[in-house]
Amino acid sequence: MKKKAITTVIIGFTTLMIGLILVGIGFLTGGIQQLTEISQPDQITKDYKGLSAIKVESMPHEVIIQESSDDQFHVTYTDSKNNLGNALQLKQTDKELTVTAKRREFRIKGILQVLGEVLSQEYQNSNTITITIPKNKTLDKFTIQTFSYTSIENSHIKEATITGGLRLQNVQIDSGQLSGYYISVNQSTLKNLTISSHEKNIDLMQSQLENSTIKSYSYLDASELTLKGDNHFTPAKEQLTETNIDLTDQSLQNLNWYIQNKVNKQSLAEGLGYGGFSESELADLYKENQYLQNEFQKIGIFTSDKYEKLPVLSNDKEHTLILDKKESKNKLTIETTNATINIRTPE
Repeated sequence: MKKKAITTVIIGFTTLMIGLILVGIGFLTGGIQQLTEISQPDQITKDYKGLSAIKVESMPHEVIIQESSDDQFHVTYTDSKNNLGNALQLKQTDKELTVTAKRREFRIKGILQVLGEVLSQEYQNSNTITITIPKNKTLDKFTIQTFSYTSIENSHIKEATITGGLRLQNVQIDSGQLSGYYISVNQSTLKNLTISSHEKNIDLMQSQLENSTIKSYSYLDASELTLKGDNHFTPAKEQLTETNIDLTDQSLQNLNWYIQNKVNKQSLAEGLGYGGFSESELADLYKENQYLQNEFQKIGIFTSDKYEKLPVLSNDKEHTLILDKKESKNKLTIETTNATINIRTPE
C-alpha cells in the first residue's frame, strides 16, 4: 500500500513537471499571446437615432461621453465571454436610452479561456463604455450613476444628474446635480447646479459658474473662474478645508463678496485630536504646542497680487471679506469655520 502511494506521488510529480515544461514551451513560442488574442472580449457598437435623454444606471465601468463623427448616437463597449466584466443591457424607450449593468453571473467556458481573457484586459479598454453624441446636439436630460469615472467632452446638456467621479471638458450644463469624490471642470459653463464632492477635491479651470452651489468639499481650486449670478461655496465641516480662488479680470471688477470664516479654537483642537480640555487648559495648550500654533495660523482669508486691495477684516472670532457693488448682480458667498481661503493668482 505504501509502495503504491509512493508510485502515485512520483507519477503525479512527473506529470506536473511535464505540464510545466509544455507551458514553458508554449510561452516561448508565443502561445500566451495567441491565447490572449483568441480570448479577447468582443467589442460591440450599437447605433441610435433621435435620442434626447440618456440614463446610465449602477455602472461599475468608466463612462466616456464624446462628440460623434456623424448624425447618430453610438454606444461602444466590450462583452466578456466569461462575464469577468458586467454584461450590459441597452434599451431605447421613445427618445430615451437606458444603459444598465447586469448582475455578474460567472460562467466558465474553460480555464484557458478565462486565463486568456484576464490577460487580454491589459490590451483594451474592457472596463470602459463610450457614448458618442452628434455634433451640436443638445441632450434634454442625462442621468448617470457610476462607481468609477464619467468623462464628458464637447457636449451641451439641459439637465444633468451625475453621481461618481467626474471630468468635464468644454461642456455646458444648464441645471441639475453633480456629486462625486473628485470633480474636475475645464473650459466649461455650469448653470443652476448643486455640486458636492463628499469631502474630496473640486478643480475649476477656465470655466464659468452661474447661480450654483458648491458644497461638502475639503479642497477647491478655481483658476480663471468667471462668476455670474448668485453663487455659494460651502466647504465640508471638517477642519482646515482649503479654498483657492482666482477670477477673470471681468469677474473681479463686478463681483459682490460675502465671505465669513469663523474661528473656533476648541473645534480645531478636537479635530486634531486634542479633546477634553477646559477653556484655560486649551489656552495653555495653544501657547505650548507648536503643531497647534502652526495649524491655527492657516485659518484666515489670504490675498495677494491683484487681490490685495480687497477689504479683508480679521479678529479673534472671524475673518471676513464683504464688498458690495450695487450695480452688479454677481455675488459669491462663502460661509465656513476654521478654513484656509486663498484669493490669489496661481503660481
